[in-house]
Amino acid sequence: MASSDPEVSVIIPTYNESTYIHIILRNLAQQDFRHFEVIVSDAQSKDGIDKVIDKLSSKFQSIKLVESPPKGPGAGRNFGAKRAKGKWLLFLDADVRLHSNNFISVVLNNAKLNNWATASAKLTTKDANLAEKIGTRIDYSYIKLLSHTKHPVAP
Repeated sequence: MASSDPEVSVIIPTYNESTYIHIILRNLAQQDFRHFEVIVSDAQSKDGIDKVIDKLSSKFQSIKLVESPPKGPGAGRNFGAKRAKGKWLLFLDADVRLHSNNFISVVLNNAKLNNWATASAKLTTKDANLAEKIGTRIDYSYIKLLSHTKHPVAP
């Protein structure tokens, strides 16, 4: 990593998500930690996501829209990661909301302090019905369990 490279690369896989990607981009633009790049790995959307990114691009030191193959969000994350320049990779989905302006700095400081190789956040759903709340809780519990195995995963 060259000294001018960002410390963190935020990778956002997308497909036809122009109606709400502006929210996560505004959340990122308000972060107190500024030494990061944003890579929007788009699976050939047809909804004008490029216009949304162009409109908000001035709020970032570096934001790139890269066209990834239409093979799902995992492939989009991997495609974006291959183009990342940061030492740390932060994967966020287009519909994620960051509820604090120090999210990146807190995650990065904890990663360094605790020597993390991978991490995940607790998932919550907004306006969810009972079945969705139960499903989210089960999913989170399973992910937490996997974090204590020989090969931890983080979605």
